Amino acid sequence: MERAIILNEQNWTTWRFQISIVLKSRGLYDMVTAKCTKEESDKDQKAQELIVTRVEENILTLLTSCTTAYDMWEKLNTVYEAKSKVGIHLLQQKFYNLKYEGPMAKFMAQVEELLHQLKTHGEEISENMTMTKILLCLPQEYKHFISAWESVQSSQQTIKNLAARLLVEEERLQINGNRERTTEAFVANKSNKSRYRRELPKKDFLTNNASDSGIKCYNCGKYGHFKNQCNSRQCNYCGKKGHLYNDCKLRINKSKECNKSNNSVSKAYMLLMVTVLKSQSYLKFSMFQT
Repeated sequence: MERAIILNEQNWTTWRFQISIVLKSRGLYDMVTAKCTKEESDKDQKAQELIVTRVEENILTLLTSCTTAYDMWEKLNTVYEAKSKVGIHLLQQKFYNLKYEGPMAKFMAQVEELLHQLKTHGEEISENMTMTKILLCLPQEYKHFISAWESVQSSQQTIKNLAARLLVEEERLQINGNRERTTEAFVANKSNKSRYRRELPKKDFLTNNASDSGIKCYNCGKYGHFKNQCNSRQCNYCGKKGHLYNDCKLRINKSKECNKSNNSVSKAYMLLMVTVLKSQSYLKFSMFQT
């Protein structure tokens, strides 16, 4: 069963092709290529009927002043051929100015839509030209893909194959990008923590706002300082708080004094021993002389 296309503002090329075939199949095409004679008035009426029943109402108003199928055809050609040429020019501009803005599926859909619109207007762009356009639109991170695509056999270089490979490449780049961002974030976080520990002054733990730092002391249970900075620590030597045995100044000073005293005693003892030894040696020598 015949499926008639109704002429609108966008499908002139397709409609013209179909109506031409219909007119030819019914022996009426010569009614639109030349003015009819009186003997051909019946054929002309049939041709007019085919035309007016296949256009939208707003377009039909253009034909009300026409008296023959030839006049109708000429008016439609005059109006829509001009529009079609302008439309083709605009579509070609859109195609060649198209830029990749991602994602890949959306970009490929834009390319296919423009190709379809151009084909509807009777203008087609070759597959090789289309693939070249797509490759030129790709961002820098696809440079290795482009090199790999150039090594693919010519028989395998089709738009369908290119689109499939680009979708796979996009997914691969996303996975690698996420992995790299995760690694960079981990390294940066680790570096920031190390720098924070190096640069954070001890007095920050003793300020009124120190409890807001979230750091807990495991000696007194309070927040704002570490255990080794806790003022509640008690020295086992002097009994005072704020330090431990190893850091006790009283113990250190007494230890130094004790060491000095021991050194003095040691020196006196050594002198005494030297004196005694000398005396013993002198006595032995005297006895030997006697």
